Amino acid sequence: MQMTVRLKLCLLPEREMVVPVLSARRKKLKPAGVDGLTLRELALLKHVGDGLFPQEIRKRWNVTRSCVDAFAKHIRCHMGMHGLHEVARMPHLPLEGRALALDGRPRQDFSKALLEILEPLADGATNKEIAAMKGLSVSTVAGRRARLMGILDAKSTYQLRERAKAMGLM
Repeated sequence: MQMTVRLKLCLLPEREMVVPVLSARRKKLKPAGVDGLTLRELALLKHVGDGLFPQEIRKRWNVTRSCVDAFAKHIRCHMGMHGLHEVARMPHLPLEGRALALDGRPRQDFSKALLEILEPLADGATNKEIAAMKGLSVSTVAGRRARLMGILDAKSTYQLRERAKAMGLM
């Protein structure tokens, strides 16, 4: 599917361009149900299922109230249920494996190589600086950084640092 766009930039003549448009089939859809929840949301459900109140979860994770509320809201919307307790009581929730790692327990996904770059990364060092410190290539450091971000479900270095601290890795 294509769309024609008329573009006029300052000091340049007007121009028509053909732009491809993604169809509904090409758009990446988030999986429905439990598979569409993040690790943090699964951990929240586990804590709710264990009987913890949001205040206790917030203290345990060292996050703000709005952060826990945002996770709870997303879970309720995504699952189509009103209360978190209803979702936490659903049978076949994968709450034992993946989510426990965010509860502060050690996780097997962290190799020595990943842990080697975690601290300088959390301190704000760039890939190039870490590569020079550790004697690695920049692409190796970038790959390990991406792996750490994926394991900890972090979108930024700040989130990476906070989640690593919460898990006792630093």
